[in-house]
Amino acid sequence: MKSISYFLLTVFACSIFYGCNNRTKHSEKQNDTRTTQVSELSQKDKFPFPEIPTTITAQEERKAFLLEHLWDNFDFTDTALVKNRDIIEQGFSKQIALLNAPSINTEALSSSIQRLCSAMEKSELSRHVFMDLFDDYLFDPNSPCYNENIYAVYLQRMTKSNFLSEAEKSRLNFRLKLISRNRPGEEATSFTY
Repeated sequence: MKSISYFLLTVFACSIFYGCNNRTKHSEKQNDTRTTQVSELSQKDKFPFPEIPTTITAQEERKAFLLEHLWDNFDFTDTALVKNRDIIEQGFSKQIALLNAPSINTEALSSSIQRLCSAMEKSELSRHVFMDLFDDYLFDPNSPCYNENIYAVYLQRMTKSNFLSEAEKSRLNFRLKLISRNRPGEEATSFTY
């Protein structure tokens, strides 16, 4: 009778130990799975910035490289990605910040806007989303990024686009004429009072 009691007690203790140990392994496996899922989600929610080569060490050269290759890893045909404004704004705001740097010359500015416009205009959804971004960031007077100089370069480029209708180009031309008035260093537009 004692041997049966010891045997049952041993089996009971082993089953509890095995169950707890198995539960710990299961919990660790769940934690690993959750960590992987969170990491994958966070990667999906980040803009695919290009990797700057380690051989480029000068700050200005790094900025120039980033400005030139900022949109290389972005898929303008991926509708889910294009519709995710949080991701797009990460890249777009970075580009605007780089273009606002005092060291950026007009050639680099035009080249950067040209590359972005060429990439975005081929997909209708991308074109509409990015045109809205340009308007919101650079033309809205309440925007902290409001910049008529960058916006004018964008407008000049898009008025030459083969993917826009004449009505869309007319709207862009109107805005270009509007922001070209009363520029610093130029003669002011006549008005009556």
